[in-house]
Amino acid sequence: MVRKDRPLFHKYSMMIIEDGTGIVGANSYATVEAFRAHHELRGEFVGFPDAEIVAALVKATDYIEAHYPASTVRLNPAQGLQWPASGATALPAPVVAATLILALYALNGPLTAPATRGIKSKTIKGDAGEIATVYDDAPADPYPAITAIMVPLMARGAGGGLIMGKLAR
Repeated sequence: MVRKDRPLFHKYSMMIIEDGTGIVGANSYATVEAFRAHHELRGEFVGFPDAEIVAALVKATDYIEAHYPASTVRLNPAQGLQWPASGATALPAPVVAATLILALYALNGPLTAPATRGIKSKTIKGDAGEIATVYDDAPADPYPAITAIMVPLMARGAGGGLIMGKLAR
């Protein structure tokens, strides 16, 4: 058991791993060892150096924090991440699984791309006539499998963590 006053640090960086007790300053939901075990079990290539996996795990955790809000309050108000939540005795397995999957994606490119949406067409006519602006289609959820994993843990009305749709006038 890890003591709350001694967070689990990864030997290659300042990655502080949440162990389910509400670690202050935690910035990852999973370890390098868990990452390797998860992906090796599934026959996925994991020959990346530990330092790159550490960075990918932190990026994956950042993505989860930004896009998948927890449905309850933090176990410890000072903890670094939103999980574990109040009443929990461990990290929810879906949070760890989502982190491990997203980390592999992060090793192969950015998890979020810059917005490239723009105006497809624009029609303006004078004297209170027709005014229409059509924007590019809204991007789809880039990680529907992750959203499916995380939905049971998310705040009600969070809309899957991502707002998708098309506004028509």
